[in-house]
Amino acid sequence: MNFNAFMQDWSGTKALNRWLLGSVAALSLVVLMQTFALLGRDRVVVLVPPELSAEAEIARSQANHDYTKAWGLHIASLIGNVTPGNHQFIKDSVYPLLAPAIHAEVTTIIERQLDQLDRDRVSLRFEPRRVVQKDNRVFVFGYGVTTAVGSTAGERKKRTYEVELEIERHRPVIRHLMTYEGEPRDDDRAASIANEDPRS
Repeated sequence: MNFNAFMQDWSGTKALNRWLLGSVAALSLVVLMQTFALLGRDRVVVLVPPELSAEAEIARSQANHDYTKAWGLHIASLIGNVTPGNHQFIKDSVYPLLAPAIHAEVTTIIERQLDQLDRDRVSLRFEPRRVVQKDNRVFVFGYGVTTAVGSTAGERKKRTYEVELEIERHRPVIRHLMTYEGEPRDDDRAASIANEDPRS
């Protein structure tokens, strides 16, 4: 037996074992890091509802612009179309979405306006024309039409619904809600779009 050859083979085997041991330790560390990264990652839900033309991504505390714009349009259409018979439906649909900080104020305003419309026997119709988003704020611009019950003619005015939305636990929450006559405010791009005549 050649003792020198044996020692060379044995040293090579030991060196290879050390290298393999280091590789296994490194791979174990990578697997462990990936496991922690996956466990700490928010689940992202991707969906394409009928109202959207593109995929909407919703994470635990954020969503893409298509999703928030769709919600802004939905809320504006909901509170912009009021008849004597749908008051309760509007309340049941909007109130659960309100953030606690604005819940009391907004519900008081909505109740007052619904009572006024009921007393005046008029209905509101909203015809959206543009939806623009800046950060978390969605501007829905269109025309509001006020019509007396039983009448076919109505008063038509430019109207904007301003809705600030945040996502909490995959669910939209309204942080700010405002409606006013005219074009969108506080947003140059929204104002320039709104100034276009939709009938042209």
